[in-house]
Amino acid sequence: LTPQPEGLSVLQSNFSIGFYGMGLGHKNLVITAGQASDLGLGRRKGLHRYIRPVVRGRDMSFAPRGLYGIDFYGLSVEEVEERYPEAFEWLKTRVFPERKVSDNPQIRDKWWQPYNPSPFSRVMQQGIDRKIITPATSVSRYFAFVSPDTITDRGGVYEIYLDDVFYLGVLTSSLYVNWSLATGTRQRIGYRYLAKCFTKFPFPNCGEAEREAVRRAMGRSLAQQEKNYTGQEGWTMARVRGLMAEIRGG
Repeated sequence: LTPQPEGLSVLQSNFSIGFYGMGLGHKNLVITAGQASDLGLGRRKGLHRYIRPVVRGRDMSFAPRGLYGIDFYGLSVEEVEERYPEAFEWLKTRVFPERKVSDNPQIRDKWWQPYNPSPFSRVMQQGIDRKIITPATSVSRYFAFVSPDTITDRGGVYEIYLDDVFYLGVLTSSLYVNWSLATGTRQRIGYRYLAKCFTKFPFPNCGEAEREAVRRAMGRSLAQQEKNYTGQEGWTMARVRGLMAEIRGG
């Protein structure tokens, strides 16, 4: 397969369902599980909607770190202070001092919110049970399902808002992996996944029987991943991609 994306148009069917992740824009908007608990997660009603798991490129390539992101997009600063005082105090002391002097009005005026809240992607995630993610840069190309409310790093993870396992099967196929590696850019540390890797890819026009066959095959590979890696010390997405390469070659 030798893709020539420059001669292809962006497909409308793909254009609005793939984006890079949200930009939190401050190191102290990313916290550990222990810090999340201290800020009221599990105790303060509704806080789970605003403090949610974070996945970055490193978490996909190496061991997941169990981090959380603070995302109060949609709430006023007064609402944050009233409903979630511990989280407000964290932001006031660790985020506000830097952002109040920013030349960027988006950062200065909405200092308690993500720098790039990605409102359009929030709309696209409504009504799906899971989304597909892939690291922006890696030595090979692999994909995974995560919960739609998972926060991803804008510079490190690309999101695809499809929850049908058929699409995950197509994206993990050798056909698409070769396409994405050839369509992206080669960097010193691996391959960079560009938006055009997804937006210009024509998904196969399959009948329901073919789609179901892909779903069954992908379901078996996901089950094999879980059997081999779930609960094992040292589990990483790098090991998962090794298994996927074995499955594609089999």
